[in-house]
Amino acid sequence: ARGQSDMQSGDLIASTSTSADPAFIGWRMVGIGFLANFLASAITLATFGNFVDPVSEAFGVARSTTTQGMAIAFVVTGLVGPFAGVLLDRGWARAMMAVGALMAGSGLILLSQATELWQAAVLFCGVVGLGSALFGIMPSMALVSH
Repeated sequence: ARGQSDMQSGDLIASTSTSADPAFIGWRMVGIGFLANFLASAITLATFGNFVDPVSEAFGVARSTTTQGMAIAFVVTGLVGPFAGVLLDRGWARAMMAVGALMAGSGLILLSQATELWQAAVLFCGVVGLGSALFGIMPSMALVSH
């Protein structure tokens, strides 16, 4: 009887000592959220100032005209928010982030080929701005919180 009770308490200790759930993916989601938010900020906000002078010179416009692109991109991000929130509530975070990253990447590639200011504006404010809104801060926060 003594060996049997030791075996049962040993089983209990063994089962409770491995309390880390191997299916827990929270830290991976935090990492993905951090990376997505970092990239979305990097392609829109952080690097924009470095390109104001070269873009202004390339298109022959004032710096103030060039910097309006960032303001418009922020407006686009704000307008997308409610629609993105509905998609997040329905569980579409992963698909939304994938589409947003694809849009932002494609927009940056196409932006390198823009020959007119209006093309650059549509690509940066529309495609890149919309893409970064779809995979940036809002879906990252939803991903981590769930």
